[in-house]
Amino acid sequence: MGQPDKSKSKTNPGLLTDMNALKSMFANLLDDKLDPIYKRLENIERSLETINTDISDVKKSVEFANETSDSALNLAKALENRVQVLESALVDSHNRVDHLQEQNLHMETYSRRDTLRFDGIPETNGENCKIVITEVIAKLSLVKVPVILWAQRMGTHVPSNTGRAPRTVMVTFGNIPDRELVWNNRCGLKGTSIWLNEDYPIEIDNRRKKLWPFLRAARVGNATDPNKRVVAYLVYDKLVINNKSYSLRTLDTLPEFVKANMYERRLDNLVLFYTKRSVFSNFYPATFVVAGKSYNCAEQFVSCGKALLFDQPELAEDILQTTDPNIQKQKSRSAALTSFRADVWKKHAPELLKVALHAKFTQNATLKDELLKTGTCDLAEASPTDNLFGIGLSVNNPKSRFKEQWRGDNLQGNTLMDVRAELN
Repeated sequence: MGQPDKSKSKTNPGLLTDMNALKSMFANLLDDKLDPIYKRLENIERSLETINTDISDVKKSVEFANETSDSALNLAKALENRVQVLESALVDSHNRVDHLQEQNLHMETYSRRDTLRFDGIPETNGENCKIVITEVIAKLSLVKVPVILWAQRMGTHVPSNTGRAPRTVMVTFGNIPDRELVWNNRCGLKGTSIWLNEDYPIEIDNRRKKLWPFLRAARVGNATDPNKRVVAYLVYDKLVINNKSYSLRTLDTLPEFVKANMYERRLDNLVLFYTKRSVFSNFYPATFVVAGKSYNCAEQFVSCGKALLFDQPELAEDILQTTDPNIQKQKSRSAALTSFRADVWKKHAPELLKVALHAKFTQNATLKDELLKTGTCDLAEASPTDNLFGIGLSVNNPKSRFKEQWRGDNLQGNTLMDVRAELN
């Protein structure tokens, strides 16, 4: 068997050199490609370290914010509690002040318990008020002559030719029984121009003035029980009806017949009405449609028409979006209308009112029946403040029953009677 050829097993030196060159080339090429990648990875690692640091800072900030927020919430709660305590203390203080003021008024009233005010006494130059009052009291035919300590005109003297009423005479009596004797016999001055008033602080006087309309309404009597006697009078700042006392704060508890007399009063051939409690008032809630538009009461239609009459369509639209008749009327007052003219309004108001009332009473059967029930009675809106739509007098004003003493045009009542005539 022959020996192998040793010359064929030896590596070719040239090939080895080429392979080494290729390895070196590939290594350099790989380094060139990997270097940017390594650098990018290093940058990413640094960025991650920065982000981790930022996250750590954010966590610390959040923790601090939470701690601060908790502190702020606790402080807010503490302040809220403090405010509530202070508000409660303020209410208590107001109540104490009110109580002290009431006590002061009572004390002042008590100090005037021997005093009366005389009004309507003609005034002359150089008069002696004490003698004048003595002469007036003599007309009462009292069982004894009361002692007068002091009598004086109040206010600044005004010449009689100015047309102003004579000044009040304030009279202080020697004792309370004498004062009561004169006061209880004041009806003896009936038929004269002189009348008496009790002397109260102005705050009490104002309360009594506000109670007077309710006193008149009570004295009208209970229409549902005409045989039951109603006794009503004022004592200090209270209204007493059948031995039950009412103040300005408790008027909502008045007997229903008094409330009814306040907004409507039916006499022999006259119906006096006022406020939204009466179906004849424009404020009374009653939905109707005119020209495709719906209105919740006659006041809304009239107020919208008034705004359009004086070229204020935006105001008319605003009124249409308002459901409260008081606000509707307030928005359409002359002060809100830049081009308002009283003569133009007086001319066109009857037309607008007629459309509103005709729609109201033809589209609401129950209201129509109420209107027709009035028969041939005159209808009058007894508004003491409206001389165009009303009569300028209140429901329970004694002058309201006499047409010749009305101060207003009664447009509301007259238009209602026109609509009633058309519906019959």
